[in-house]
Amino acid sequence: MEKHERESDMKSTDVRHREHAIAPGGWWATPGILALSSSIALAISLPPLHFSAAIWLAPLGWLTIIRTPSLAGKRPYLKIWAANFAFWLIYLWGIRNAHVALYAGWLALAAYVAIYVPLFIVLTRYLVHRRGLPLLLTAPAIWVLTEIARGHLFSGFAVGLLGHALVEKTWLIQIADLGGAYAVSGMIVVVATAMLEFLFPVRRSSTPRGVFLAVAIGTVLASLGYSALTIGRHEQSSSNSAGEVRNEAGKALSALEADPSAPEAAADRSRPPLRIALVQESLDTVFDGDPERSVEMFRKYRDATRALCEQDSDLDLVVWPESAFTANIPDQLLDDAAELNPPPGFEDRRREYQEFVKARSAEGPRKAASVARVVNPQETGRAFLIAGSDTIDYRAEPYRIYNSALLVNPQGEVAGRYF
Repeated sequence: MEKHERESDMKSTDVRHREHAIAPGGWWATPGILALSSSIALAISLPPLHFSAAIWLAPLGWLTIIRTPSLAGKRPYLKIWAANFAFWLIYLWGIRNAHVALYAGWLALAAYVAIYVPLFIVLTRYLVHRRGLPLLLTAPAIWVLTEIARGHLFSGFAVGLLGHALVEKTWLIQIADLGGAYAVSGMIVVVATAMLEFLFPVRRSSTPRGVFLAVAIGTVLASLGYSALTIGRHEQSSSNSAGEVRNEAGKALSALEADPSAPEAAADRSRPPLRIALVQESLDTVFDGDPERSVEMFRKYRDATRALCEQDSDLDLVVWPESAFTANIPDQLLDDAAELNPPPGFEDRRREYQEFVKARSAEGPRKAASVARVVNPQETGRAFLIAGSDTIDYRAEPYRIYNSALLVNPQGEVAGRYF
C-alpha cells in the first residue's frame, strides 16, 4: 500500500513537471547557456552600455530554467552561479582599481552576490514544480524578495537591480514611489514571465494564452498610466504654486538649523522651485594613506564650486559627494562638560590628546564658514551646501567615526548631520 502511494506521488509530481515543460529545446536550453544569456542581457541593459531595452529579455533565461522539468548536465546550479559570477566580475570591475588589496574584495563580493540568482531559481522551481503554484505569481514575488534580501543582508548591496536599467525612463517608472526600484524590478519580471508564457505556453495549461498577453500589456499600461498621472500632478502643482513649493523647500532646509530668519530669506515666490548644483570632479580613489590626497580633493571641489557660483549666484543648494569635505579636518561632536579619554596607547599623553582634539574642533567651523562664502559669493546669497565628510563623535565612549553628510547653511554653520 505504501509503495503504491509513493509511486502515485511520483507520478503526480512527474505530471506537474510535464505540465510546466516548455515547448522549445536544444543545446541552447541548458542551464549554463540560459543563465549566461540572461547575464549578457543584464550587462547590456546597465551602464556603461545602458541599452535599457535589453532588460526585458534579461529574466527570460532564468525563467526558462525554472520551467524546465529537470535540469540537464552535471552541477547545473554551479553553472548558473558561474554565469552570474562572470556578470558581477565585469560589473564590479572598478572596485579593484583603488588598491591591489581590493582584488580579494572584488572577487569575494562578486562571488557573494552571484548566489542570489541560483537562490531565486531554486525557490521558484520548488514552488512551481513541487507546490504547483503559477510561475506568473511566484517568479516576480521571489525575485523581489531576493533583491530586498541582497539590499539588506550584511549591510546591504542594492546595486545592479533590474529596475536600475530603466532609471532614465521616468515616464514608465513612477511606480517606484510605491516600492522603490524593487517595484520596477517586479514589473519587469511580471512582463517577462507573461510574455514567456504567451510565446511558449506550458503543456496541459488551462489558462488561455491571451490571458498572459493581457497581463503583460496591462502591466505596462498600468505603469504608464500611473506615471502619467504622477508626472501630471507634479507639473500642475509646479505650474500653479511654484513660489509655495520653493518656500516649503526653503523651510525644510532651514528647519534643520532652527533659524527663524532663514525661511524668509529662502522664500521668493517670483522664482521657480529649488535650483540645485551637483559638483562632481574626476578623481581616482586610491587608498595609499597620503593625508594630502584628502586636502587635494577638498581644494578641487572648492575651486570648482567657486567657478560655478561666480557664474551662477542664483542657487539654492550645492551638493558635494562622499568624503569631499573632510580635508583632514573631520566634523567633531564634543561635550564640553565631559572629559576626553585618549584611545589605548595614548594614556600617558592625555593632556596633549585633549588639546589636539579641542584645537581641531575649532578648525571645522572655520572651514565650513570659508566654504559657505565660496557657495555664496554675494552677501545676499541663500545657498546651502550638502557635503560628505567624516564625523567623529567624542561623546561616545570609545569615540565613534561616521561617514556622514553635513548641511552647511548660508551663514557657514553646520545646521544638520546625517550619519
